[in-house]
Amino acid sequence: MKKNYVLILIGLSMLLVACTAIEQEQVADNNNEYATTQMVRDNPTASRRYFNPGYETFEDMIEDSDLIIRGRVLDERVENVNVHITLEQAIEARMEEYEAGLITKEERDLQIAHHHEHAEDFAPHYEDVIFYRIEILEIFQGNYEVGDVIEIRQFMGWNELGNPSLEHSNRYEVESELILFLVNGRLGYIVFFPHQAVYEVPADLDIEEDVDVILDYIEELQRDYAINAYNISEPFDITLEILREIAEENDLID
Repeated sequence: MKKNYVLILIGLSMLLVACTAIEQEQVADNNNEYATTQMVRDNPTASRRYFNPGYETFEDMIEDSDLIIRGRVLDERVENVNVHITLEQAIEARMEEYEAGLITKEERDLQIAHHHEHAEDFAPHYEDVIFYRIEILEIFQGNYEVGDVIEIRQFMGWNELGNPSLEHSNRYEVESELILFLVNGRLGYIVFFPHQAVYEVPADLDIEEDVDVILDYIEELQRDYAINAYNISEPFDITLEILREIAEENDLID
């Protein structure tokens, strides 16, 4: 009986550590561990997919995406920003998860108590973050208009010495045209699983005529994730025709 009790305590401790890790927006890239921990307060269901090697189905990715667009990358900049949330934000996230039925009252209270006991985990911590401005060319899901400009962010990668490095980061080419499945986060929109949620629109593609052409995923993202991930999930076969069907279901086009 005593042994079982100890095992239960160990299991609860591991759960709490994992929950705390998810709350912190930490660095992870192609030269580090596969997982990217994100705080996604507006989409707690998506944040719990952190432990997966990707989306299991295309429908999962659609469900978790707050915004699906065809967009043009306008520019790139690097800022040094606080990547940790506050204790108050962590507690608010637990309350939202409870109210959404994702955790029980007991789990909520246990996790909030753990947050209080480890308040030092929420001290400000600054990292270099890459930001991109994206002009929306076509919208398939979300509450924006064509022509609007949004910001997405990508964590800086690390070099062999463990220092932030643009050269070692997964980056988007300025002026490229991309299909993006985006989740709303504290520092701007994020791509939760880049190897599945980012696709290139070829420059020679006729967006009115070639709607059934399967779009290319960004090969570098897929390769980098495959190197570091166990049982990596494959990208999906996506076409403009499929995306426009999503837009029609969302009453964004006739």
